[in-house]
Amino acid sequence: MVNHAVLSILGIPGLGQLVDHVHVPGETACPTDSTHRWQAAKVHADANRDAAFLSRPYHLLHLIFVTQVAGVQPQAVHPARRAFKGQLVVEVYVCDEGDVDLLFDFPHGLGSFHVWHKDEINELLAESSRQLFCRSYGLAQAPNFEGKAWHLVRRLSAGELAKASGDSEQAIEQALEEARSVLVSAREKRVHPTLDGKRLTSWNALLTEGLVRAGLALDRDDWLESADQIIEFIHRESWDGERLFAVYYAGEVRFAAYLDDYAWLLNAIMFFLQARWKDQYLRFATRLGDALLARFQDPEHGGFFFSDAAVEVPIARSMIFQDDATPAGNAIAVSALQKLGALTGELHYTKAAQRCLARSMDLLGQSPLACTSLLPVLQESVNPRPHIIISGTDVQQCEALKQWVNTGYQVDCYLIGQAQDSLPGILSQYLSCEPVTAWVCHGMRCMPPAESREALKQRLEETNGSRHQDGTGPRIRLPG
Repeated sequence: MVNHAVLSILGIPGLGQLVDHVHVPGETACPTDSTHRWQAAKVHADANRDAAFLSRPYHLLHLIFVTQVAGVQPQAVHPARRAFKGQLVVEVYVCDEGDVDLLFDFPHGLGSFHVWHKDEINELLAESSRQLFCRSYGLAQAPNFEGKAWHLVRRLSAGELAKASGDSEQAIEQALEEARSVLVSAREKRVHPTLDGKRLTSWNALLTEGLVRAGLALDRDDWLESADQIIEFIHRESWDGERLFAVYYAGEVRFAAYLDDYAWLLNAIMFFLQARWKDQYLRFATRLGDALLARFQDPEHGGFFFSDAAVEVPIARSMIFQDDATPAGNAIAVSALQKLGALTGELHYTKAAQRCLARSMDLLGQSPLACTSLLPVLQESVNPRPHIIISGTDVQQCEALKQWVNTGYQVDCYLIGQAQDSLPGILSQYLSCEPVTAWVCHGMRCMPPAESREALKQRLEETNGSRHQDGTGPRIRLPG
């Protein structure tokens, strides 16, 4: 007996096939209902699939800003927009009858809820839309699921179809949308997969980071809103003010959280603060960081144990630096603590991060491919990424300056609004009576404030010119 869960991302049904479709040129889509509701933090694991698939929402959402890391201008992200045209959707199918045997769950075979046979499509769609739909989704080609059925992957764009048919792109999209609606209605009559209804802090944290980074890259406020809802849910339901819990189920929290829960959530919040500043989330981040150090740090040798110090474990507590299907908790903890320390000026965060890196050096030297998440973290430690703090009295000017920075520069940028005494660390000192003021900081050191775009550009150029002969130093890409 086993529970089954399905996470449908961007309208592509079936977690196991998620990444397989990413390379397909053109638009990727499938029948999906535009009325699907977002259920905050309810991300489930497919109990029948290899654990490696569990991190794929995280990895998939990270693919779309590889172009930014490579220094590609924002307009070049357009192909990613096409490939990820569908709305991010988490489809939740709930069965209240408890565990259901998979043979009943999928009477026509595992995965049958999500795939289509040509005779079904021929029966459901009218002749006027059937041929267009089959051409658009490549149903004249060989079946792409076990040689007998199709996962519906968009093969031809509306523009390509319009050239061949002479119809307008708008008319073609409307016809395809109507066809998809028919298929969605038919699919809802099938036996739905049952779910394991647990809400796991760690996986939700990974998805949150992906939502934030993808939302920033593609200007998707709805994805940022979804990330906000997840963080708020975890803060409300899975945090008791002093410690984090790993599982939320049926209105109750269970099990003391592990290092991965703390590290991944802290890292997600640090990314979210760059997208939308919330004082309460910064305070949550500092309390998470403090709890992480108190509960997981090895005070003698550095590094972070996997389990909470307050939890009894058999034999010994493990300390893991190698990646698995998901990034190593120690690597993400170092990254998040370095960001938090640089932003707040609190040295105990950065010192703990440095001690963890120092402890990992022997293993990293022996097996670097086993610790790939540590490699960029080590680079970031040696060559800290510059960050910018924007404050001021004019909200519109502050937002416009932040948008300008995000468009042309590879830096971490935080818009804190008007600094308040209640902000932790040195953030309360970023006071400005001007409409907009920006500080360019490198690690713990900040340059004199800039009160205009021209002044900020000059500061960034000065920082860019301070690179060492070996190529280290601030990394800022100047706009062309």
